[in-house]
Amino acid sequence: MSNQDNDAGAFDNERADFRQAVHDLYVEHAGTATGYLINSGCPKDDAEAIVHDAFLIIQEKWPPPRDDDMRPHILRIVHYLWLNEWRRTRTRRRLTVAGSPDDHAHDLPTPARGHADDVVDWAVLRLALAELSEQYRQVVVLRTVFDLSVADTARVLGIPEGTVKIRLLRGLAKLEDILNEGKEETEQ
Repeated sequence: MSNQDNDAGAFDNERADFRQAVHDLYVEHAGTATGYLINSGCPKDDAEAIVHDAFLIIQEKWPPPRDDDMRPHILRIVHYLWLNEWRRTRTRRRLTVAGSPDDHAHDLPTPARGHADDVVDWAVLRLALAELSEQYRQVVVLRTVFDLSVADTARVLGIPEGTVKIRLLRGLAKLEDILNEGKEETEQ
């Protein structure tokens, strides 16, 4: 066997390892990244396309940074791609949902416990989140739904940690007001 054959075999092995690594990263994080965008108000089809584009960027810039947790890195790429898309179109896409929450339960992620009441509660929460301004919604979703730390949330959004804390506090207060308004309307 020649040296050239050995080099070609080693190249094929590296290429297979590279493809597997990118695939594993995609399997592990694509759902989280898509969910982040959808919960931030991005339409589902656009969210899936943006996540796909993010993984193409990751593939082009391989190897990724040597962080223990790739999630903040991936969410930062997804966030900036979405921001660029919004800037290109110059129109904010808002989550607009007509009808009752039950009409849209099939579009929502399945809650961990799988109870029908949880699906309705999640639908109500999604509608309430859609009423928050984008700056509050992004922080609330990243901190509470995706359980990112203050530092990771700040890194993803490109804002100071203090701003994350303030937006979370104000966003949760506004969310509570929105949900309480909804309760009062249903009780009457």
